[in-house]
Amino acid sequence: MGRLALIAAWLMVVAGGASGCVAGRAVKGMPAPRTPAAAGAAVSQAAFLPLVSLPPYAMELAGDHRVRLRNPNAFPVFVAIRSGDKGKDVEVPADSVTGVDLPDGEYRVYLVFATSPNALFRGDHFTVEGRGLDVNLLHPPVE
Repeated sequence: MGRLALIAAWLMVVAGGASGCVAGRAVKGMPAPRTPAAAGAAVSQAAFLPLVSLPPYAMELAGDHRVRLRNPNAFPVFVAIRSGDKGKDVEVPADSVTGVDLPDGEYRVYLVFATSPNALFRGDHFTVEGRGLDVNLLHPPVE
């Protein structure tokens, strides 16, 4: 496997007035991309498919608490939410909000940005307890 650069993906989690920021990094050990991304290629606003394998899950997540995934970027973000053997995959269009309903629990978030469809980013855990929350999907800073 080639050298993986650690790149920060930031999730801003805001719940009931409390906020925090969790750092992510490129996920090591995931299968290699199926095709390389074209450097500098224009990103379509249409649906895209990640070129990396997402963590598997056995059952679809469903619950009563609305989690709002906010994408302030000018390109779509594919989000994979996991908890134990359950999961949910959703694409959040550019500059928009998409809601998912989750039960109480602790969740891991994986991100694939349309500008880097062959890179999988992992955020730290977030917890849903009795009410929904907002998750801001921010592109990693360019160094």
